[in-house]
Amino acid sequence: GLDVIVAFIVMIGVNLVIVRRIVQALPGDEGAALARIYAWTLLLRFGLACFLNAYAGHSAFAVMFWGDSATYDDGGWLLSLQWGGEGLLNPYCSGKVSGWGFFYLIASIYYVFGHNQLLAQLVNATIGAVTVLVIYAIAKDLFDVEVAQWSARFMAFFPQMVFWSGAIYKDPAIMLCIAVCMYAVLKLNHEFTVRYVVLFVGASLVLMTLRFYV
Repeated sequence: GLDVIVAFIVMIGVNLVIVRRIVQALPGDEGAALARIYAWTLLLRFGLACFLNAYAGHSAFAVMFWGDSATYDDGGWLLSLQWGGEGLLNPYCSGKVSGWGFFYLIASIYYVFGHNQLLAQLVNATIGAVTVLVIYAIAKDLFDVEVAQWSARFMAFFPQMVFWSGAIYKDPAIMLCIAVCMYAVLKLNHEFTVRYVVLFVGASLVLMTLRFYV
């Protein structure tokens, strides 16, 4: 329906910008190779997201594969309704110590675009794909381009990374925050700059809203 069209138009647009930035930042064969890895990473996660979305309503399937996605979907939707002025009780966010940040992310999507479950999944898929780029940058800094490419492929196609990114789990966001922290520390080891201090502190604070004990 319309939600599917909106989800794909928005996220294809976002990812075209990301691919363009990859090619601009890494001209030549290196950028083209990383753009291909990124594109395959997205296609795999987008395909899984569509499959999971189609069968999320089937109880037996949902129990096995949908899991916490239902919690974040329902909690994010209720929170977005609260932001819209509806006086609702949201049991998912009451007294939450860990994971409340992800409810806010899903609620932000639903507040702007309505209860578009597939869009939330595609955003999560993109978060998983962007993590691949950060891992590439880390490996390239530590080793070389060839190692970076293999690191990106392992991150892109490792089964659990793919699965988490296809549904509405907070794990891809957690992995991205950890990877950004690692990247910032690596850069600070070369040169102490305010830019990477801010990046490290920002990623750390976001990480605390997702899983406070990391």
